[in-house]
Amino acid sequence: MIVEVVIERYLLLIDKNKNQNTLQKNMSALRVVTLDVTNTLITLKNSIGHEYIKAMQLYCTTQAVRLHPNCLSDRQNDLSKAFTTVWKDMNAKHENFGFKSGMSSVEWWTQVVKRTVRLANFSVDDLNDNQLDLMAKYLYRAYCSPQFWTVDVGVHQAMTDIKKSNPDLKLGIISNFDERLGRILQELGLRHYFDFLIISRLVGCCKPSADIFNLALNTAELSDPSLALHIGDNIELDYLCAKRLGWNALLLNRNNRHNNNNNLSNDQRLSPIDIISDLKQF
Repeated sequence: MIVEVVIERYLLLIDKNKNQNTLQKNMSALRVVTLDVTNTLITLKNSIGHEYIKAMQLYCTTQAVRLHPNCLSDRQNDLSKAFTTVWKDMNAKHENFGFKSGMSSVEWWTQVVKRTVRLANFSVDDLNDNQLDLMAKYLYRAYCSPQFWTVDVGVHQAMTDIKKSNPDLKLGIISNFDERLGRILQELGLRHYFDFLIISRLVGCCKPSADIFNLALNTAELSDPSLALHIGDNIELDYLCAKRLGWNALLLNRNNRHNNNNNLSNDQRLSPIDIISDLKQF
């Protein structure tokens, strides 16, 4: 048993070294590298439920939201679950933060906030529509603040190293995000690493559309996708989509989020050499 474990660990080490060598060889041929943002470069500091409860307490005039600490986590969980449901529905009906529906991103997010609160069973008696409007406006502004986000460990060092070792390589962003992203990256000290930002709401298309990846190639003055690499944490939107379009792609697998290939079809199976656990591996 001990021998089997040692052999397994040895083989994993060999695979890891092969992956790193492959990446280093491929780097010399690349002309542009693009990255996703959320959960690739930056992550929310707190859950949606946590921030929504805090915002509700600013505008609620009743005791319903001023919860006993023992009840607080339950209501936060309710809000987080409701947000996930509403988020998926709003993206399906009003894609790209309302772009295709003629909505502003402020209007889109206001609907998300209102529907989330109501779905989590907070009534009009708890917060009326006017209070929810104020809460939504507050949250829209607040999520521009660096206090709501954290730069993931190793990101600054990884970006600095890439720039130093590959000065001719263009770095860009491809992100499904609204127009606040540029300011957020600036506030977090990340904007200067990137030659261009392709932000879905601003360009009118979003991942997994080929249009947004083609726009990134055009911005980098490239026509050959084999000279481009995209890195992100989402299997479909970042990895598989880029692969289908002829790009190189790496899946960022922090904390072993994507540890199971069993739910993927044969054409969706992840290649071990395309998986990294940290941007420093790139």
